[in-house]
Amino acid sequence: MRIDCHLHTSRYSACSRLDPDTACKRALERGLDAVVITEHQRQWPAEDLAALRRRHPVLTLYNGFEATLENGVDLVVLSEDRGIEVPFGLSTEKFFTSERLDWERSYVFIAHLFRWSTVPPYGLEDLIPFIHGLEMNSVNILRGQFQVRKGRYAPEAGASYRRTRDRFGLQGLFNSDAHDPAAVGSIANEIPCPRPPASEAELASLLKGSTPGEYQDPALLRDLLAPL
Repeated sequence: MRIDCHLHTSRYSACSRLDPDTACKRALERGLDAVVITEHQRQWPAEDLAALRRRHPVLTLYNGFEATLENGVDLVVLSEDRGIEVPFGLSTEKFFTSERLDWERSYVFIAHLFRWSTVPPYGLEDLIPFIHGLEMNSVNILRGQFQVRKGRYAPEAGASYRRTRDRFGLQGLFNSDAHDPAAVGSIANEIPCPRPPASEAELASLLKGSTPGEYQDPALLRDLLAPL
């Protein structure tokens, strides 16, 4: 299964230029089997996502969201439909005591941790008991700070990501973090699985027991990362 677990659409993320239907069409054209839609601070309403699923039945779509905590850390949560909306800048304690989230049936990873600095943020160790994964590569990690090795794109801060992953025993994930059509399908996770799981809870369980491999489309990344 090839899955992108971090993608934003213009439906509920003001910073995105990616129409939801375009996102689905591009994902299928570029070989993805599944996508997790992760708008900022909120999930898609269940009825809206159900309608999008009906329009694109071949692509498996999951609900999730990205939340920025008070220490600036961005967390992506893959969770079943609960109409979740969270305020920007919550403390770790308030975020993880939310009654709206079933943490046992969810999967949580840190997004683009060293995008701005290789200094670990304040309070990182307090987060770790709640975290399953660390995003190791994405378009927004690579922009302005990448290396090309044997035709593959790697972040300049790759060593910081690897040290953090290994120190805390986290899983590495690889996503587009797409905000525009050009980025869809550029980076994704490859997981041995005959078919996409039937629900967010099943996806969370699969991810917790997997070691995703990284898929890249070097041609897409070359165009995305080329100097203006």
